[in-house]
Amino acid sequence: MARKVRIAAVSYLNTLPMVYGIQHHSIAADVTLTLAVPSLCAQLLQEKKVDLALLPVGALTACRNVLLLPDYCIGANDSVETVCILSHVPLHNIQNLYLDPDSRTSVLLARILLSQYWDLQPQLLPLAPHLLDLGGTLNDAVLLIGDKVFEYRARYAYSYDLAHAWRVWTQLPMVFAVWASTSPLESSFLALFNEAMEFGFSHIPEALNDYPLPSFITKTNATDYLTRRINYHFDAAKHQALELYLQKVKRLPDLAPQFVSFPTTIWRI
Repeated sequence: MARKVRIAAVSYLNTLPMVYGIQHHSIAADVTLTLAVPSLCAQLLQEKKVDLALLPVGALTACRNVLLLPDYCIGANDSVETVCILSHVPLHNIQNLYLDPDSRTSVLLARILLSQYWDLQPQLLPLAPHLLDLGGTLNDAVLLIGDKVFEYRARYAYSYDLAHAWRVWTQLPMVFAVWASTSPLESSFLALFNEAMEFGFSHIPEALNDYPLPSFITKTNATDYLTRRINYHFDAAKHQALELYLQKVKRLPDLAPQFVSFPTTIWRI
């Protein structure tokens, strides 16, 4: 290859098998890897600072001319455990919902479920990190994503898993992120990339041995999460779910002017 392919991936536990595969497969010699929160991965791809990114699907509302690799994603067939509304009171009693800024995808999913499924209208506010440690009033709730859900969930009486709610409502899995590029990559690289993904999925125990888990996540929890909660194959049901998600996002009134036409081009190899 003329130059290394620049890759951006999400810096959460859920991407560990993918990252491990990239780092321990022969493809490692051909790439540079950047780890970031989902929103930054999208920004790096839009600014063409990377060639391939694990793109949160909420960013598809703004990205143009995106090519999606068709085989792998970050998805969940039911409860995902790391995209949750946490509250001190039942959902219908929530007055203020503080939104985690790390993922536009999850914020949009929460808004879809609140308005189109639960028919609720709490006040939506940005979540400042210090609010997690200070706590909130009885009728406050937080939308949290990523590894920090494991740490903070026990502080709240109620936990509403958004992937589970989506499944109950639509009878479909949820897709949170997809591999995307803004220009075609070489077919030889894509073949190696697929091999690297499968290598990572088949070496989850080894990946966890190398991963410094925080104190609030046990190895047993992490194994269950990666093997039973997260599903990495971008199958037909997930393609359908992604299309439905994007359709429902379009129904959010303040987002409509920002949309491009869909479905997004799927790049098949």
